[in-house]
Amino acid sequence: MDCDNIGAYIHSEVRSADIPLTFEDRTSAMYVFELIVYLYTSLREQETILEQIMKESSGFIPVDDQDRGLCVLAGT
Repeated sequence: MDCDNIGAYIHSEVRSADIPLTFEDRTSAMYVFELIVYLYTSLREQETILEQIMKESSGFIPVDDQDRGLCVLAGT
């Protein structure tokens, strides 16, 4: 999310890969596997963040009122 523009997202391409269709293009398979590893690592990070958010929303981890989403989005 874009901190300067509330409700907007920042898009960036970090990896790309061409799927090899022939045996001669087999060297590009490494880029496909690198992309899969990157996506898996990103998914694990998202799961960790979601777990943290769930603990905060259930009250297991205290959150200051000034750090709550409604206060941040309201700009107060």
